[in-house]
Amino acid sequence: MLSTFLQQIPRHNRPNYWVITSQSLTDLRRQEVRRAFDAKPDGLFGSVLALLTMSSGVRVTGLDVEQRIWYGQIRTPVCRFVDDLGFTVWESDGISHYILYSKSRIGYWDLGANRRRLHKVMMRIESLYAELSG
Repeated sequence: MLSTFLQQIPRHNRPNYWVITSQSLTDLRRQEVRRAFDAKPDGLFGSVLALLTMSSGVRVTGLDVEQRIWYGQIRTPVCRFVDDLGFTVWESDGISHYILYSKSRIGYWDLGANRRRLHKVMMRIESLYAELSG
């Protein structure tokens, strides 16, 4: 199932998508690698799912709880463009790894909107897990 999820992430050079992951994906140019979480994958998936679905303007387009895969769409506030979102979690050696992406459907450049969107989500996730472990 992870391979199907990975097929949704663009492999082009256009700067209209962003990926945050806990493991580097060698064929992606626009990615940021952050730490994995020392948490159960189901718990991490549920927490991120709640954050994403409660975000303003987000619509769920696909969900596989068993495989821990979520797809959604968000409409940008000003121009009303539709951007695609995706999130998945898996466990390796007792650690939860993840991929979170945001990509524009049209256009060449998104002015950094996808990167900023994912940074906000990751700040909320990291803050939540810092509170739980602290």
